[in-house]
Amino acid sequence: MQAWITGIRKDQTLNRFDTQLVEWDEGNSLVKINPLYRWTEKMVWDYIHEHGVPYNELHDKKLSEYWLSTLPPGQSPRVRNTKRQAAGGGR
Repeated sequence: MQAWITGIRKDQTLNRFDTQLVEWDEGNSLVKINPLYRWTEKMVWDYIHEHGVPYNELHDKKLSEYWLSTLPPGQSPRVRNTKRQAAGGGR
């Protein structure tokens, strides 16, 4: 059996609200394991700070918050990245 592990959390978007610990990914024919599915954003940041996990410093400048605020309601940042990459742009 093949599987992939994600960092998906239920609280990220409305589309992820029904996320479960283990799911079947029909598109990739793989078991998808979401170990952080019940974590909140606060829990993630608490863990990062308590355990010294490296992260992108732009989060401290709130630039990611601004960028996310420019997304249409309910749209995942991945949708924007996919469209940009399809148009020949980078990340």
